[in-house]
Amino acid sequence: MCRPGRLDKLLYVDLPSPSERGEIMRTLIRTVRLGSTSSVSLDSERDSIVSIIAQFAIDRCDGYSGADLAALVREAAVGALRDVLLSGQIAKDGTEGSQGESRISVTPFNFEQALSKLGPSVSAVQRKRYETLRVKFAGGRGGGEIRIREAGRAAEVGAGGDSSGNLGSDKGEGAAME
Repeated sequence: MCRPGRLDKLLYVDLPSPSERGEIMRTLIRTVRLGSTSSVSLDSERDSIVSIIAQFAIDRCDGYSGADLAALVREAAVGALRDVLLSGQIAKDGTEGSQGESRISVTPFNFEQALSKLGPSVSAVQRKRYETLRVKFAGGRGGGEIRIREAGRAAEVGAGGDSSGNLGSDKGEGAAME
């Protein structure tokens, strides 16, 4: 219900673009212990593993929100823990298994497995509905529209807007509406 006084601001935040998904994923895995399926040292490969996982988010996670990506990282970590428990490196009671100290590390394969279990929280139909509402309310308030562009490009300001980037949206990029 949208009556005066109920909602002072209507905010539309679109799903992240492919490059934004990559940056979100890089941020989310910043503190995660990563590993590869090979026996190469983690320190020498961390940057390449981060790049692989970020590219994975760019290529395979269309329609995922930041929260969906966070859930994907958590599910991948749980998958890595499950793999270690099943391999006997750590006993279920938390004591070390027969192979000595184990370090749980999340691999790109764990992300593949997590993606098969989790999907985007907003369906394509819901996205279209939200976009229709965004257009309706942006036009219905007479405030015009500001198109937020990538860094380095100018913002287009419509009637009733300002150049600070407070209103509108540009197809697929997050923005706010007043």
